[in-house]
Amino acid sequence: MSDERREEQDVTSTPTGEATATAGEGAVRPEEPTAGPEESASASKSGDETASAGGSGSGDDRGRGGGDGSGGGSDNDDDDDDDDDDAPAAAAPEPPRANERRIVVVTRGEKLDTAEWLPVSDPRAQEQIRRTPPPPLPPQGGSIPPALFAIVSSIVVILVTVVLLRGQGERKPSQPLVPTVADLQAVHASVTAAGAPVHKTRRLSEGDVVKTDTDGRARLRLDDGTGLVLDRSTSLRITQKGVALEHGRIFVQGALGARTEIELGEATGIVSGANTGIERSRERPASAKLYAATEEITVRAGGAEKTVRAGETATVDGSKVEIAPERGYDDWTGGMAAPWGAKGAPRRAVGELWGRPDKPGDAGSPLTIRAHDVEATVARELAETEVRTTFFNAGSTSVTGDYRLAIPPGAIVARFASVRGGNTNEGHIALATRDARGNSGSGGEVLEWAGEGWVRATIPSISPGATVQVIVRYVEWLSPRPKGDGNWVVQYRYPMVSDAAPPLIGEFSAKIDATQSSPKSIGAGLGARVTGSTVEVRRPDYRPTADLVVDVAIEPSSSPARLFVAPPFEGDEDDPASTILVRTEVPEARAEDGVTLALVLDVSSSVEPALLDAERALVDAVLSGLGARDKVVVLAADQTVHPLGPAAIGPVDDARRKAIREALGQISTGGATDLGRALEAGADALPADAPAGMVIYVGDGWPTVGDPTVDRIQARLARRQGGAPRLGAVGVGPLVNRFALASLVRGSGPLLEIADTTDAARVATELISEALQPAVAGVEVVFGTEVDRIYPRSARAITAGETVFAVGRVRGDPPRSITLRYRDARGVHEEKRPVVVERALREQDVARRWAAARVEEIALKGKGREAATDVALRAGLLTPWTGFVIGGPRVYAPSLLQTRILDLSAGPESGFSAAFATPRAAAGTLMNVPQETESAEDKDDEAAYKAAVAEAAARLLDEAGPSVRACRDSRAALRPELSGKLDVNFSIDGEGRAEKVRVKGVAGADDEALHRCVEVVVRAMIFPASGLNVSIEVTRTLGLPPPRATLRGRKCSPTSFLPMPLRRGVWRERLERSQADVVYVEAKQSCELPTWTDRRALLELILVNEPNGLARVGVAGRLELLGESDAAALLRREAIRRAQSPEELYAIKRELVGSERYPVGTFRKQYRAADGDKGRLAVVRRFLGIAPHDARLRRRLFALLEALDMKAELSEEIRRARRDPFADAGLLADAASALLRIGDEAEARRTFGELSERAPRDPWARAFLGDRLRNEGFFDDASLAYAVLEELVPEEPAAVIRLALAHAGAGRLDIAHRMLARVAQTGGRAGDETLGRLAGYLAHVLLAEGRGRQGLSESDTDRLARASLELPYPNAAVVALVRAPAGALALDVKLLRDKTEDPLGPDVAAAGVGLYALRFGLAEKSPISLRLARPEELAPARATKVRVDALVPDGEGKPPKLVSIDVELPPTGKPVTLRWMGSAFTPG
Repeated sequence: MSDERREEQDVTSTPTGEATATAGEGAVRPEEPTAGPEESASASKSGDETASAGGSGSGDDRGRGGGDGSGGGSDNDDDDDDDDDDAPAAAAPEPPRANERRIVVVTRGEKLDTAEWLPVSDPRAQEQIRRTPPPPLPPQGGSIPPALFAIVSSIVVILVTVVLLRGQGERKPSQPLVPTVADLQAVHASVTAAGAPVHKTRRLSEGDVVKTDTDGRARLRLDDGTGLVLDRSTSLRITQKGVALEHGRIFVQGALGARTEIELGEATGIVSGANTGIERSRERPASAKLYAATEEITVRAGGAEKTVRAGETATVDGSKVEIAPERGYDDWTGGMAAPWGAKGAPRRAVGELWGRPDKPGDAGSPLTIRAHDVEATVARELAETEVRTTFFNAGSTSVTGDYRLAIPPGAIVARFASVRGGNTNEGHIALATRDARGNSGSGGEVLEWAGEGWVRATIPSISPGATVQVIVRYVEWLSPRPKGDGNWVVQYRYPMVSDAAPPLIGEFSAKIDATQSSPKSIGAGLGARVTGSTVEVRRPDYRPTADLVVDVAIEPSSSPARLFVAPPFEGDEDDPASTILVRTEVPEARAEDGVTLALVLDVSSSVEPALLDAERALVDAVLSGLGARDKVVVLAADQTVHPLGPAAIGPVDDARRKAIREALGQISTGGATDLGRALEAGADALPADAPAGMVIYVGDGWPTVGDPTVDRIQARLARRQGGAPRLGAVGVGPLVNRFALASLVRGSGPLLEIADTTDAARVATELISEALQPAVAGVEVVFGTEVDRIYPRSARAITAGETVFAVGRVRGDPPRSITLRYRDARGVHEEKRPVVVERALREQDVARRWAAARVEEIALKGKGREAATDVALRAGLLTPWTGFVIGGPRVYAPSLLQTRILDLSAGPESGFSAAFATPRAAAGTLMNVPQETESAEDKDDEAAYKAAVAEAAARLLDEAGPSVRACRDSRAALRPELSGKLDVNFSIDGEGRAEKVRVKGVAGADDEALHRCVEVVVRAMIFPASGLNVSIEVTRTLGLPPPRATLRGRKCSPTSFLPMPLRRGVWRERLERSQADVVYVEAKQSCELPTWTDRRALLELILVNEPNGLARVGVAGRLELLGESDAAALLRREAIRRAQSPEELYAIKRELVGSERYPVGTFRKQYRAADGDKGRLAVVRRFLGIAPHDARLRRRLFALLEALDMKAELSEEIRRARRDPFADAGLLADAASALLRIGDEAEARRTFGELSERAPRDPWARAFLGDRLRNEGFFDDASLAYAVLEELVPEEPAAVIRLALAHAGAGRLDIAHRMLARVAQTGGRAGDETLGRLAGYLAHVLLAEGRGRQGLSESDTDRLARASLELPYPNAAVVALVRAPAGALALDVKLLRDKTEDPLGPDVAAAGVGLYALRFGLAEKSPISLRLARPEELAPARATKVRVDALVPDGEGKPPKLVSIDVELPPTGKPVTLRWMGSAFTPG
């Protein structure tokens, strides 16, 4: 922090009444900015306060020069001149005139006051004369010597100054200051500190005792950065040098540069940069154990010190210490040792500037941080922080600076500036164009949004040896908490904890000024020095590892609700409205000893086996972390919800844990996702008297049936008697719907993510810690009618005692009261609270708070970017589409959003990040039903059959690639250069055994040992059995991966030391310019992918970057050749999942499994020649070995297993088909129908649901699903499927007809009639006259069936008759309507009049819907007959049931009569003929 800045603050904090003390200081100061987007560097000085000018030096020996009035300053310190240009220098004083009178002018400094003897013509003397009436001047040429007069005047002025300072200066805290030294976070109850229970994060002081009971667990971080994890039944005391463990277990994570002492009775453990497990017995306090997990530790006992190396355990018994290797350490931490922050994810608000060369994809290296100055003002509830970081380019080339800074949750950026060459350059808000400038860094300096809680700036052209200072100011609001003495305490926290290695700061300084809060007392951590109302910290060569925390005790407000007002925005002259911000505290709730959780697991078909394992691991970790005082219930959700273990919520004991774990082990995935019903079931499972109870959803968050949008899900939850519950979520896998989950849990609970089982323990710890906090549900602030556009719009769950806020716009006077509505264990409450209007330190931040909420709503609800940016520009708000630009116009070219964003992890309050992080290509697709039929004419071709067998064997050999590579790797030690190709030749007999295997290397792969190894692999394989008496020759060329690159001489790249968000940005840039497989391998070889989580992150970027499934499969193939089998497998799997059309999925199938061709004629010949169903089954299995994904063969397999009553085998084959990503919609529907016929209705419904799960936004898939559900009589389920179809294709006539049929089947005839009548009259959206006629005929049939029901009243019969008469109907015509199963192959429907005329097809045919309409005259004399036939199907097969309805005119003024007949069409394809007998159809 520069001395000029300190001097300026000291001056501005002086009351205006101190005229004598400030008279000598310059009067020139920057003007206060208007309510525009920019804020000046030294704005917001109120009253008559003045800023120090550059000309008059102060007494500070590091100031701007001496007392000679010159403007020159010392240039010894790089920071000294940072603010020189913030204000213009005062004009130089005129030379003194002869015999001119002189007066004493006092300039007050931080350490010394300087008195100068100046002539009265000097501007500073004139200013003092103006503000302070001077004593009478001596007469001209008077008798008092000037020296004596100066001495007397100086004494008088100093005395007056002292009196004024004591009487009117800042009020110093009147109560003793209590320094704090550590953060404590309760992970599970019960945890106490200094005898008081802890449910959240709390600061500790030296001497505080922390205790956990039999269920309690906690995490503690000392201000030197050392972290401790406390197990159950543990007690420790905070000491000056660390902690004293009284009994229990702790795990210590030493910080670099810290030296922490752990007192253990007569022994002491000394930890510095090491991880150490320590335990001390309660029964034998003289004994203890210390396990060095990493690095060395020191144990001091009996006056001697012993070193314990990594992997060793020191056993202490009194003053004796024995050291031995540890055979097996019990890691009991269970995820608690992961990095943690007091407010969400640990992020360090220390900006780093990386100098990047012109080479794209090169992260560059960090510039030296010479100084990092933090200046914060705490004005009661509002804190303004300005961060000034000075960087130095020690390199030899000019670089482009990439500045990254994390800001605290809820903070809003108010200023961006840079200082170069002593010149301060201010930034102003500007609009980003739609055309990005890429990543070259060209252009001016600009600060941009880079993800929730991140900002990123481009600082171009930093020359070698140059310094640049980056200034960022942000504003945040603090939550006051009541103190025991009746005061409030606000806690200011400057975050410096992160999961990344801390940077080295040459000179760190922080100054937190709480003068405007009139504090009663101040407590600070980090060894800060407290002077009056100011807290200061200075550290040279500092690596920040702990937060700077300042607790300020203040007077409570006169009213429980405070209101802050900001004037209208610029440009609101037509409709001026002020912005108001109301803050009030929710009531304290009774702290529960335990937590109450309802875990809802997504087990739909979109959850892969690996992700299901991750869900299981999470539940297991949660159960392990809960105790007997906790309550839990676990539910499995797809389109239905059922309990895993006990159905009712209850205490977590061993029996409940066992039951839940057993149920978890037996569960399988399947079905669709009804997210709304799943959350509703979880809420219903919570006790009514537990408002802090939380529903935790675990899954991907994509609803595929039921409520399709967040708004509808929220409406469903709000309709509950108990209202919306407290919600949390854990996103599972790469395709998480972060936007939906973030919207659902916002203001209610946590939003976390797991990629695999390794994340489970960490996430479980965070969940339990969050759920432990007592909360009040259904909280909302209600204004009167004078306030509109209020945010937030929905009720929230707020931690008990915390501050809740609401913003809105008001015209006229602000409200005098608000209503706080909330729900606790006793029910719903409403409190009317008076408000007191208070002045905010920054009124513009009040406006920004409303603008931020407004912009988020506009952008995330798709109302248009332009409307969002208009609000943001007027408020000066940083968004993804606006930035702070230094110089230049109000429009700038932004950097690419996908490379700019540093972190897309969606927290519970994230908005933009959740939207950008939600994958657009998560919909998926299904293959269409193949249209080939058994009547296709294919010849019996033995040569084609042999070729198909050989091709299938070659595919199997390709799948053995990992085994072949293992052979190569086994020889790599002796011949590392082995690469090239292998020619493999062999024969397979009729049983699929390999014979005459020959392997020959080409292009550098000639190695006898390698050849023998591959031969063994081939001989051990089982190939398709042809059933022929001859052998089939197979030839294949296998490629070997290139030689593995040696790690010798390789260095870890600078990117490898970056945290994941920053590495992700570098990878994105590389992928824009290089092949994905090259980027992956080079990143792995450069230490950038140490864990599977890191690899998964890069692979996810590759999936997003590649344009389609074929490109992704291509990358997978190249990675496979490079030996990256796991990465290749993931890319292939995700390429299939993310296919967006049936055509893309089919192309991926051909690329991965080939064409899988086989001669259908040969199959049919062998099938018909087989002896019975068992023989046919053998033929089908043989051909499935050739074409394992062929839908026609698998349908035959289902039919044969069902006919043979092999239910277990059928269920297993159906399970395999459901796991096959290439299974078409018809195969899945046939599988569901087969399950239904064998009595497994639950799995049948789940299988039907998988059609919508695989292709939720595909209209054809929705229509097909509804058709098949309607065929099985599941009319309500069909209605839901058709309702989504109608949303996808609104007013499409076929969709409306389908929905009407489902409603009619469910008995909702009135709805069905009205829908059909609308189509009959208008033809639907497309105006389709043909489908309009069909809808009219169908409506007549349904109404006639309704009139024919037994027990119908006469009035209802008349009403249905009138409705029928309102529908169009052809004159004197008979209409025949054929109703067949929907979603099946088309029927052959013909109308025959006599033998001489050609048969006529249907007047209207809708084969997909299963409807065919024909018309003929009532008075026709020629014989009329109807011929129906279905396509041929091989045995065993079922007949097709159809209904033929005949509408016959019944006279004038009457609706047509209905005559129906049911017909079965044989699977042989033989036609069935019906004859018209004048009034009805009869067989014949």
